[in-house]
Amino acid sequence: QWQTNFFEPAESLIAEVPLVPVPGNHELNTELYYDYFDLPNNEAWYHMRYGIADIYAINSNVDYGVRSEQYKWLQSELAVNTGRWKIVMIHHPPYSCAIGRKKEGQKLVRDIVPLLEAYDVDLVLLGHDHVYGRSADINGVHYVISGGGGSTLYNSKEDEHMIKCRKVFHYVRFQVKKDSVSWTAIGDDGAIIDNYT
Repeated sequence: QWQTNFFEPAESLIAEVPLVPVPGNHELNTELYYDYFDLPNNEAWYHMRYGIADIYAINSNVDYGVRSEQYKWLQSELAVNTGRWKIVMIHHPPYSCAIGRKKEGQKLVRDIVPLLEAYDVDLVLLGHDHVYGRSADINGVHYVISGGGGSTLYNSKEDEHMIKCRKVFHYVRFQVKKDSVSWTAIGDDGAIIDNYT
């Protein structure tokens, strides 16, 4: 599946554009994921600086509770890095658009969300839900779900946390500037689904 469903269709893109992945529930902790990507730290979770943004990849398939190695690492990294923007990537969303997954993120809300808020994380990029979703400003943090890459889409519903949910194939383009982070969600037909700064 890696060859036919990933490398072959993405060949022209990944020949020119760097990928900064985070493990999802389909990758879990398989050896192939770590063989195919060369990432910082232990590759399961890592930090990198890109321009004026600090980017933190969290592995939500393994322990991230407050006593875990990953939690302690994230807290330490968030405390010392000084990029203009702090962006976290997690596969599983703490706040979901998918109707059947609204309560699945409770452990993330309990353990990780307070850390994101305490260290002034600006933006959290998420997958897992096969939809586009954008949260309200939740204590200074914005959450964006982008899971509309081609698999079957999920029924979704907006709520007090996820104020924009769209069941649509899409991708999201981000622009990071000194004074703003903006993004545009674009449907597979080229239509603009959402613009936000």
